[in-house]
Amino acid sequence: MPTHLPPFTPAFGAQNIAQDNILQSANHSRIGVNGFGQIGRNLLRASLLRDNVSVVGINHTYSSVEDVIRLLMHGSIHGALDKLMGHKTQIDILPNGSIAIDGQHIALMSERNLEKINFTKPEGNYVAECTGKFRPAAANMSP
Repeated sequence: MPTHLPPFTPAFGAQNIAQDNILQSANHSRIGVNGFGQIGRNLLRASLLRDNVSVVGINHTYSSVEDVIRLLMHGSIHGALDKLMGHKTQIDILPNGSIAIDGQHIALMSERNLEKINFTKPEGNYVAECTGKFRPAAANMSP
């Protein structure tokens, strides 16, 4: 694990998390990620480099678990996950359709109805809204 981590830069979907400074907090934070585009994947990658943050659930709209893994492992912007982690990253598909990244269990769900998304079952204490769909357009333009 790297000894020096780059500062976390908030993006549209991660502003509330950045405002709470949970990525720099000494307390362990458990995050549910709603949306697994660039912002959601970058949030997961940032959490994998930190001991005090865990992504416990991801709500995505991809057609398969294999698509989720492929997009995470081979990022078009930030490159291969193995290079970021500094070792060969082990990702396993669990019998219930969830994944484990280097032993860290992450629940996967694919739900488009916001009212049906439940990150309390994987015991998340924060939710990162990374789709941008549940914010007014004007809010996406504000700093």
